[in-house]
Amino acid sequence: MQIEKRLLFKSDGYEGWDEGPTGQGARLLILQDQEKVLVVKVTIAAMQVPSSGVTFENAHRWLWQIGMAYIQGHPDKRAKELSIQANNVQNGQIIGGWETVEVN
Repeated sequence: MQIEKRLLFKSDGYEGWDEGPTGQGARLLILQDQEKVLVVKVTIAAMQVPSSGVTFENAHRWLWQIGMAYIQGHPDKRAKELSIQANNVQNGQIIGGWETVEVN
C-alpha cells in the first residue's frame, strides 16, 4: 500500500510535504526545486508531553517552522534529517542545540 504525499506548505521555493502516518509520530519532507533538502520528524512521545508545545494538531506546522529555521540558520550545513524526541523540545523550542536532533 502506497501512501499519497500531501503538499501542506509552500514558501520561497520550498515545499513541505506530509508523507502520511508513520506510526511513530509526525514527519515532514522539505523540498527545494523538487530536491530533498530535509526530513523533520517528531515522536508521538514528544507530542504527548504538554510542556513540549507540540500537539497532534499543530505538529506539521511546527515541523515546517523548525525545518525552515534550521535551513535558514545553517545555509552551508545540511543534516539529512532532524529527529525530535520528547527530551529535545520544550515550549515549542529545541533545547540542547541543533546537534542534539541532527541525523546525518
